[in-house]
Amino acid sequence: MRILVTGSTGKLGPHVVTALLRRGQIVRALVRDGGRAAAVLPPDVEPVIGTFEDTDVLRDELDAADAVFLLTPHGPTMADTQNGLIDLAAKSGTRVIKVSGTSAGIRPDGPDACRQHYDTERYLAAAGVPWAVLRPNGFMQTLLVAMAATVRERGVIANPLGAAGISLVDCADVGDAAAAVLTDPTLEGRTYVLTGPTAPTYAQIAAAIQAETGTPVTVLDVTPEQWDQVVGVNLRGTFFCCQAALKAMYGQKSGAIVNMSADAAFFPVHGFAVQAAGKGGVALMTRTFGLEAARRGVRVNAVSPGNVIVQHTGASWAERPPLKPEDNAPSPAGSIEELAAQMAPGRFIEAEEVANVFVFFSSDAASGISGQTISVNGGGYYAMQL
Repeated sequence: MRILVTGSTGKLGPHVVTALLRRGQIVRALVRDGGRAAAVLPPDVEPVIGTFEDTDVLRDELDAADAVFLLTPHGPTMADTQNGLIDLAAKSGTRVIKVSGTSAGIRPDGPDACRQHYDTERYLAAAGVPWAVLRPNGFMQTLLVAMAATVRERGVIANPLGAAGISLVDCADVGDAAAAVLTDPTLEGRTYVLTGPTAPTYAQIAAAIQAETGTPVTVLDVTPEQWDQVVGVNLRGTFFCCQAALKAMYGQKSGAIVNMSADAAFFPVHGFAVQAAGKGGVALMTRTFGLEAARRGVRVNAVSPGNVIVQHTGASWAERPPLKPEDNAPSPAGSIEELAAQMAPGRFIEAEEVANVFVFFSSDAASGISGQTISVNGGGYYAMQL
């Protein structure tokens, strides 16, 4: 078989490619960067330089392929991008195997990324093309990378789940499952939920890390006081600031409010559940304020920064994963570079780039925009590409 693999240079893609090559398949990998592909993919793969906007390239590849592995980064246009490729595959009759998200979130009212997966799954099922969907649960590699900084720096793991377990699955296992579905047409027309063999608690994960590394690891639970502190600043504070500003702006029948959300509200990040709750609330609240204030001449929008080089990513208590040295405690070797590499442009966002969006929302150039949130993250995160 000849198989086209998209998303081939992220966390999951190389495992899919490797598993297909082990099965003796011809693998073509759509890549933006030939250098990165050479660094992370096996030598037997055939790279295709291009993007999802290169319709002619995709059409030629799909015409020659027996199946396509559909995986794209999360972002505001993910569903549109995937639906466009599905349309091309339908014209060529190419089987489509799509990677989706966690089953619990795949619903019409789910988080943004999961809602887009829900829409695309339905679009794929109605496209008239042979299909299958893979729904991996929590990725072990994504979780461990996020934990590594706090373990190396302070020997701690922030626990957002209490006594509940989390079902982790190794990307290599997902790669094997994807290869099996891609090469076996009898497995079409179904959705496969992929989980690990167990659902360990954070305490059990900490014990396993300690046993393997010999480093003592402490699990830190989020306290009610910490919850109140973070949500109080992010959500309560934003609401009452908006309320006070709107009273003044309604009187003058004009004005612009720009709130601060965060990408933790839209992209799942280990240890950021409290941040996601607060900043997600800001984004939804902004939409409502935008509607309520529109006929009084007031616009309300929000900015959602990605990793910014000057910020202290994470909550304000001691177990925060450090992005820069403070209190004379050095950042773990390579941690800053690892975080930068997860960003789509391979670097942190500059504070000025975030400020530019605030200026835009505040200007007359944005006079027709309200209730919207713009992510300033350079295009997304390779770490979230699965």
